[in-house]
Amino acid sequence: MATLIKLLTKFSMDQRAMQKETQTSKVVHIRNLPNTATENDIMQLTSKYGTVSKIILMKNKYQALVEYANLVDSQAFIIEMNMTNSMFLGSRIYVQYSKYQSLDSYTTKTTPAAPSFSEPEPSRVLLATIMNVKYVIDVNVISQVFSPFETNSRRTVEKVIVFRKPAGLHALVQFSNLASAAKAKNELEGKNIYTGCCTLHVTYSVEKELEITENSELARDFTNPSLPYKKTPSESFQIPSADSSAMGPRGRDNRPVLSSTAAAASSSSRMLMGMMLPDSSLILPHSVVLVSNVPAEKMSITEIFNLFSNYGIIKRVKVIHSDHSKVLVQFTSPDMARSAISNLHGCTLFGSTLSVVASKFDTIQTPIPKAGGGDGLTVDFQETKLNRYKFGSEFHTKGMNVRPTAVLHVSNLSSLTTEDKLKKHFEEKQPHPVRGIRMIEIPSASSASSSSTPSASEKVSTKKMALIEFESSSQASEVLCTVHNTSLDGMTLRVSFATNKL
Repeated sequence: MATLIKLLTKFSMDQRAMQKETQTSKVVHIRNLPNTATENDIMQLTSKYGTVSKIILMKNKYQALVEYANLVDSQAFIIEMNMTNSMFLGSRIYVQYSKYQSLDSYTTKTTPAAPSFSEPEPSRVLLATIMNVKYVIDVNVISQVFSPFETNSRRTVEKVIVFRKPAGLHALVQFSNLASAAKAKNELEGKNIYTGCCTLHVTYSVEKELEITENSELARDFTNPSLPYKKTPSESFQIPSADSSAMGPRGRDNRPVLSSTAAAASSSSRMLMGMMLPDSSLILPHSVVLVSNVPAEKMSITEIFNLFSNYGIIKRVKVIHSDHSKVLVQFTSPDMARSAISNLHGCTLFGSTLSVVASKFDTIQTPIPKAGGGDGLTVDFQETKLNRYKFGSEFHTKGMNVRPTAVLHVSNLSSLTTEDKLKKHFEEKQPHPVRGIRMIEIPSASSASSSSTPSASEKVSTKKMALIEFESSSQASEVLCTVHNTSLDGMTLRVSFATNKL
């Protein structure tokens, strides 16, 4: 036993000595390359992590030396390769810092001069490489990280695509302009999304425009929310291992806490990413969300219900007794909760920016009734007809994935309702000026199929709807909160965010 301890001690000392002698370098040494590897193959592998200055391929030794423009890039490459045990062209490669600090000092009679490469030209599309991934990363997380640097009216990046390659996890992020992309690149380079992990390496992409045909957790066109939505299988997400938590570091309210360095890079963000990242990055285990920063004087349980019922069937809503600016909302499924988080986190209403995250509670308990009724802070919506969707029924997911827009869709209008009546009703409930109204009439199936003149009953059955536009999505959201489920000309109005323009 004593001999074994001595041997282990000596091995440990030798390891520490070797580590001490190992110096970082802009030059990395790659071993165990397949004999089919070319300089272009190595360029494609290494350039994702930064600007590559030189490559020397020693094909007969199955090795290569790669010099980066700076130390940060070489560190990023080595960390990612060692974390992922990366495969390259079917071969498990090994990487380490080279003893050379520059390839200018490397000479060989058999090796020709190495070619030089440069970083892609500045572009409004960025390529982000996420290294040391420990938690789930999807388009919602990437959007929350990069959107604070966007300057368009939506205050969100235009498009995001998340994809995996043998070298690791990557994301393409498209901004509306070059200046925003350049600022995001400079501010986020080397920052951690979560404390101690999910490190960002950001470069310009060779892509000039991202093409997205359907929205999902791995691809999102924020300029076109009406695209069909495809649910992505859970195995598509970047969960490092079965025994690691996908939930991320937890705050007091069970929310993932953003790295302080990344938060500092975007502390002015309206998305509140300096405080938390939303749990929309997660495959939620239950269906309760926590809503914080609620303007309690403007939004009661009714307004909360009207807003959140856009994204699914609501069971219960509960205002936190000790802090009325916090509200719990329980849906009937985790997918609905996820949709609410994805679309409402960071939205501004009545001067407050909402934070919508996964709650630590898996259900909202109904309080024991007291004399005179309940506590007034918890409302059960299961027995009402106020929900937009029916319990136990499937409904189109398109409506669940529409972010607040400046245009509202109003349905269930009476045939007696005119444009002037509708405008007056809306402005009385919430005094925001209406920018425009378009009335829509759709004949019922019976009247549409009839070639003769419609009867009075058929005219009454004609569906009447409207599109109403306001100055901003914030104003439209406030109107929706107060006007949905109100009565006009004997009909209960149904108000939702529109996918069409006026």
